[in-house]
Amino acid sequence: MSCEPALKLAARVALGAGAAGVRDADEDAAGVLEILAANKVPLVSLTLEEEGEIPFSRSSPGFADAFAIEKTLREASLRAYREVAGALAVEGIRPVLFKSPHWYPYLSSNLDVLVSPDRFDESARIIEELGHIRFPHYHEDHKLLFRTFVRGEPALSVHLHEAVSWGRVVIVEGERVVARSLPGEEGDLFVASPDDALAGTLAHTIIETDQVRLSDLRIVRWCLARGASVEKLLADAREHRWEAAAASALSLYDAVARACGGGELLSAGDRRIVAARLRDSSWAHGLLEGALPHGAMRMPHRLGRSFSKRHLVRLILEDDRREPETKVLDLIASAWNLLANRTGVRCRPARLITVSGPDGAGKSRLADSLVRTFRLCEIPTARLWSRGGFSGPASSMKALARRIAPGAVPGAKDESAKRGFMKTGWRRSLWVWAVVIEQAVALQRLRIRLFLGRSVICDRYVYDTLADILARLPALERKTPARAAGFLMGSVPAPDLAFLILVDPDVAHARKGDGTSVGARRDLAAAYGSLRGASPFQELDGALPFGEMAQSAVVSAVSEAFGAFERRGA
Repeated sequence: MSCEPALKLAARVALGAGAAGVRDADEDAAGVLEILAANKVPLVSLTLEEEGEIPFSRSSPGFADAFAIEKTLREASLRAYREVAGALAVEGIRPVLFKSPHWYPYLSSNLDVLVSPDRFDESARIIEELGHIRFPHYHEDHKLLFRTFVRGEPALSVHLHEAVSWGRVVIVEGERVVARSLPGEEGDLFVASPDDALAGTLAHTIIETDQVRLSDLRIVRWCLARGASVEKLLADAREHRWEAAAASALSLYDAVARACGGGELLSAGDRRIVAARLRDSSWAHGLLEGALPHGAMRMPHRLGRSFSKRHLVRLILEDDRREPETKVLDLIASAWNLLANRTGVRCRPARLITVSGPDGAGKSRLADSLVRTFRLCEIPTARLWSRGGFSGPASSMKALARRIAPGAVPGAKDESAKRGFMKTGWRRSLWVWAVVIEQAVALQRLRIRLFLGRSVICDRYVYDTLADILARLPALERKTPARAAGFLMGSVPAPDLAFLILVDPDVAHARKGDGTSVGARRDLAAAYGSLRGASPFQELDGALPFGEMAQSAVVSAVSEAFGAFERRGA
């Protein structure tokens, strides 16, 4: 089995094994940092705890920048969590960061927080009152998921637990975790005891993540060095019917640590205890054999997509506390949760969110932010851009017409010629109806996506098409073509939430250097003004800094989607 020098350095740094005997040079820094980042090893905590273990200088390429970014991220996350922890503490509730034995876990996608089961519902209410949005489509026993947004971007995500568990499998009861919790590096924030942090990390690997990361190895080594006992872990695991899986996880971690250059995790005596327990379980031994590292070593060490699912099934089937019919129901519930999460079937009904406004208002940027937010919230989402007269067939027809009759059909950027073209009644009617029919046909794909359960974020919608039409009509005849507008509005789905970004034409002109005149932008702004009664728009001030504008839109869109899911499930 081979191990690259950068990986060996990264492993020894992450596990506090020192860099003795390993080539240490600044040219390795970039590779080491890349491996540490991929394995979610916190640089800030490393330099706080293992001063002198970094085998390259602080001025090495990328280190100072990476450290500064992580420090800022940690401080922002810590401030946000302190607000949550403080609000809970006021009510006499102790929140425990149970997946971290000492340091603050600022690199986690979710902040896993455990409270006593008898305070679980009360804790959820307090967190919601702080402005955290609960994910109603997230269903898992003993857990709730919340998220906040700052300046339109995802911020703290709190994963609230009342037990260390996965599905119907309980690893450690919440009461025990809270009772044994200890102050962490911050002093005022509580973390799990070494024994509970060890159990949670091992179970997380074998039941959920299908991988072993350097950050996981670091937690296991830290716990074992500070009093966590292998014999006690296996005894507690026996009580909860996952002893064989725990022994398998310990053996796996020890093998991975040695293979990647991080040294041994288990003592010789502990290794004998684990091996003896594995001999009593053929299924656990078999799964372990397929997960051990072979060949070229990479970190994270991948275990295969079925590894965790097979463990979960075994833990349910091997639990002698469950009646046969309970085992069947638990297996069905676990399979349904897996299927529902993979397919997003709980994210129904699908929502249609539209973003309208003149060019330069920030439509595309806001649409991108909404798409990222929905996907982060695990809502199947598609993004659609559509502009009247600009579909593939329409653009081809216009290009062909300009070649056939260049004098009669205005050029693409000739605004005055386009207005002259619109002065003639039959030309105007022909153009309006051509654009309206093209949009009505093109937007039928929305119905398919919504029917299939994919929410859609539209950058421009029929309102923008109508505004474009109005802006090009002669000023004295600038009235909405009622029949064409009625046909278009009636042929496409009505949005569940329609944003209209209002911005001064001069501001939009300064932002968007696309050759459009200020006069044309003023005509377009007036056209949007005349459409403000066409839909119950949520109006946004495009003159605001983008983060302020996006914050309002993101919270409204997420609340609309989650509210629909809850109403559907009611």
